[in-house]
Formats: sequence, structure tokens, C-alpha cells
Amino acid sequence: MEAGAPGEGNFLIRKSTMIMKNERKIEDVYKIDKKPLGTGAYGVVSRVKHKETGQIRAVKKVARKKIKNMERFK
Repeated sequence: MEAGAPGEGNFLIRKSTMIMKNERKIEDVYKIDKKPLGTGAYGVVSRVKHKETGQIRAVKKVARKKIKNMERFK
């Protein structure tokens, strides 16, 4: 069964579903846990809580200097 197959009860994952443009600082939108979930070569993953909706998410903060192709993220 393939994600997004019609009539199968699945959904198609799109970039627009996962990535939303936000001009505000991440700290203004989310309450970030002090202890990270994990770290890697490109950034730190933290558990966050959306301040308005209360939704729990994982956010990866990546240093801009680590991004080679910024157009890919726009």
C-alpha cells in the first residue's frame, strides 16, 4: 500500500503540510524544552509545545552556516 493511494485511507505528505513559513522567532511561537531529544552534525532536535494550540512537536534547529543550498528550504 502506497501513501496517498486513493480510497485507501492514506494521505499524501507534501512539503506545504510539513513546512510553514514563519517570520517570528521560534521562541515566540513555541515553548522549547531545555533538554534536547538529540543532536547531530547539522543541528539539535528539541521537544516543543506550540504556545497557542498546545500541540507537541519536535523541531530541529539548524545553523544557517551548515546549509549549503538555502533555496531548498524556501
